[in-house]
Amino acid sequence: MRFDEVELEAVPLGIEEDVPVVAAATGDAARWRRMLALLTDLSLFAAIVLALSPLLPQPLTWMPVAALAGFTIVLSYYYFVGTWLLWGKTIGGTIFDVRVVADEGAMTLRDASMRWAVMYLSLALGGIGPLAMMQINDPGAVDQKKSVASMTLDDSLQEDLKTARSIAQQVAGGVEAVAHGVESATTSPLRAIEEAPTKLSLITEKVREDFFHKEVPFGSVIYKEAKKNDLRPELVAAVVQAESRFKPTARSGAGAVGLMQLVPRTGRWMGARDLTNPAQNIAAGAKYLKYLNERFDGNETKVIAAYNAGEGNVKRFDGVPPFRETRSYVQRVRGFEQDFQNRVDSRLADASSEVTEMVVLAR
Repeated sequence: MRFDEVELEAVPLGIEEDVPVVAAATGDAARWRRMLALLTDLSLFAAIVLALSPLLPQPLTWMPVAALAGFTIVLSYYYFVGTWLLWGKTIGGTIFDVRVVADEGAMTLRDASMRWAVMYLSLALGGIGPLAMMQINDPGAVDQKKSVASMTLDDSLQEDLKTARSIAQQVAGGVEAVAHGVESATTSPLRAIEEAPTKLSLITEKVREDFFHKEVPFGSVIYKEAKKNDLRPELVAAVVQAESRFKPTARSGAGAVGLMQLVPRTGRWMGARDLTNPAQNIAAGAKYLKYLNERFDGNETKVIAAYNAGEGNVKRFDGVPPFRETRSYVQRVRGFEQDFQNRVDSRLADASSEVTEMVVLAR
């Protein structure tokens, strides 16, 4: 019998072949994995937006915000469409083992673009976006606030003038009881005389504040920051006029920026992010003046000289350095400061004459 005529019979050995069992993921589990993968991818773009947001100018306007939003959208298109076409899954999909297509290369550019568009439309309809909405300053609202503040200041000034009128009547009359519970006619004039300096000091400061609000560019900010840093508003206003003539867009060849002509390093040191913003510039400049004022024990001449020539030069010469530019600068600032003081004194004189007329009429 030839070998090829022998029929071989397979003999079972009692060993069954292992059959791998693959547990198919349920529909709910797959949907959760897709959602987590999408949130992971979107977090990447949120991180990019947060990293780029400090580059936005302050105050915010619609143009840079729209540019950042457009950049994020375009970047997401290249990311999603590119990864879907090349690998069938994104970074989030790799982490959670979620593929967009079942077969490698089964998705076309058109399919990927449509999926990306539908994803963005779904996010927009659901109220979720890759870019947080940021509030944009409304110049009209700022002007309205200034107007309301000015009205409040005028009302307060009128109240103080009424108080002065009441004091004048008490001092001149001496025997009449005033309203609102004065105990006796003999003690009320003495009390009024004791309170008069405090009341008149408040009136003086109100007149001063009203002058800066109404007659000095950016005066409300200058007055507020000067008071916050224990400086005279006239000094801060004089430095602004000498440095930039109240032009917030002023720039020097040495790189100084804004109303108080601060270099970026000093601005950052004093907490300013955008030196072209008048409020931030004045706030940083006032802080720097306060720093110099403390270093030179309140000597304004040295403070002004150090603002121009640097703290080190003033310490080196123990006073105003012998630089022509610095000496001229100190004289100009002092002149502007005196001019502001004279204008404030003029308004105070007008207010004083009004109080004097009240006293004469009260007699």
